[in-house]
Amino acid sequence: MEDYIEILEESFTFDAHSDMLNDVVQKREKGERNVIEKRHIPRLHAGGLKGQIFSIFVEVRYRPEKTLKRALQLLDAMYCELDESENLKLCLKHEDFIKAQKEGKFAAMLGMEGIEPLESLSLEESLALLRVFYKLGVRCIGLTWQLRNMAADGAEEERTKGGLSRLGIELVNEMEKMGVVVDVAHLSESSLYDLLEVVQKPIICSHAGCRAICNQPRNLTDEQIKAIADKNGVVGVMTFPTMVDDKNPTVERVLDHIDHVVNLVGIDYVGLGADFSDYIDWSPEETGERYFKEHPVTKGLEDVTKLPNLVRGMMERGYSKHEIKKFLGENFLRVFRCVL
Repeated sequence: MEDYIEILEESFTFDAHSDMLNDVVQKREKGERNVIEKRHIPRLHAGGLKGQIFSIFVEVRYRPEKTLKRALQLLDAMYCELDESENLKLCLKHEDFIKAQKEGKFAAMLGMEGIEPLESLSLEESLALLRVFYKLGVRCIGLTWQLRNMAADGAEEERTKGGLSRLGIELVNEMEKMGVVVDVAHLSESSLYDLLEVVQKPIICSHAGCRAICNQPRNLTDEQIKAIADKNGVVGVMTFPTMVDDKNPTVERVLDHIDHVVNLVGIDYVGLGADFSDYIDWSPEETGERYFKEHPVTKGLEDVTKLPNLVRGMMERGYSKHEIKKFLGENFLRVFRCVL
């Protein structure tokens, strides 16, 4: 058996960002059931994954009027899947991840990508919706997705230099009180620095790259990476091709992003935030993604089954078994142990 396969088998390999629920809803609407169990878990296991954040991402075409309804539809799909599958475990606290490992179940954590489902002109209504989604199992929330909303500016709005609104600050404060992980992915630079002045607990950037490697607004500057590490947080390095490299996205370039974070702040502050989307038939109308390209792939990491290539690449670059296991999941578990 190859050493990199052994490392994957021994590790709690965790992906901090997946839009799988959007695919699940599409297939359930066509009559399929137990979609995650039948279609996805075999692929996830083939790649060595033991858990992931299932993101509630409301596509642009549902905004603004139908964001709450769409979010609840995605959430309902997850609970239907949990009822139908014997191999999924919803994780609400750190101990649940440990139990999932012992029981041989796939650890499912619910996240929200953009607070649009919580938006209201009434601060109290937004906070009430936050508490309801918490009771429904959401344990990780990012304030924005690319664009501006009532909480903050996204990565495509940096020209305004806008930071967190009063609503954004109140939501972050309430999230920390309840025990929800704050995710800074997709925030503009100004909003991210504003948020860092507010938070007290460790945070994550669930999925991003390094701007020094690929100069995209969605990627993090060296200063941002250092600031996240200063909060004892974790940067999830993504495999989404347009964030990996403008011209030639490959597994080697993903490894360059990992190396860059490690060289800046150390192995304790980097993890996997793959954002695999090969199984979702996205369109520009659904995502509004400026960087959208038809059928993009990162060579060597085309889908989750290719994750062993990343582990093998880390070994070839001199990372120890202990360091690779930190990257694969232990660093995120450290944050969850502190926050949840």
